[in-house]
Amino acid sequence: MAGRRIPNGNLNFSFDFSWNVLLPEIMKRVKCVLIGDGGVGKTSLATRFALGEFPDSYLPTTFDSHTAVRRLGTGALVEINIWDCAGQKEFDEVRQYVYHPGLDVFILCFSLVDRRTFEHCAQRWLAEMRDFDPEVPFVLIGTKADLRDQSVLQGSSAIARIVLTEEGVRFARRIGAAVYVEVSSRTGTNVERAFRAAAKAALSTSHEESFGDSDEPLASANGKLQGKRERNEAAASDQGGCCGCCVQ
Repeated sequence: MAGRRIPNGNLNFSFDFSWNVLLPEIMKRVKCVLIGDGGVGKTSLATRFALGEFPDSYLPTTFDSHTAVRRLGTGALVEINIWDCAGQKEFDEVRQYVYHPGLDVFILCFSLVDRRTFEHCAQRWLAEMRDFDPEVPFVLIGTKADLRDQSVLQGSSAIARIVLTEEGVRFARRIGAAVYVEVSSRTGTNVERAFRAAAKAALSTSHEESFGDSDEPLASANGKLQGKRERNEAAASDQGGCCGCCVQ
């Protein structure tokens, strides 16, 4: 409603009324659950995003939760509810209770310096996600990117355990991840991007669009971006067979 002047003797008072005063901005809510092997850095990832801190020591997590509010590039204000669960097999049943109710997106994590955790994504975690609900979107996150750079300097045995960016990209495409991001919780590299991508995937009507058909890039550990050309190359390579990064 436009401003209006009200006469009062020799003085004029004006006021400006807006419906926005009475209609606060609607905040969307996204529930995301971090899954992956124990020790891959799920808790550190959640803590860095929600609190801006990196834990000084490793304490195995049974269950934890955080909440953070962000405005996405689309302008939407989103409350991101992060649920962090233990990845050990003895907590398989507990995680099912965490998934219910209202899970919007999975964040599947593996360590870039431990190939076993990468292989377990295909061997174990993909099945758990699909058994719960094959329609729930998920993002694939490679953690500890800073340690991968150090591993290259430690010799052949350490190099044999690392996962390359190209492997992660091909695997994400193969299993239908909404996006693939490599992060470092210690330095904060791409942590914000990872959770924003998860929120976008949760709010998207078709999570395939955010990975394959949109201009949203894939993020790599060093902050460089891989766009459509690289994604198409990865898809073409994958059509020729398994890239070797997953266990049948």
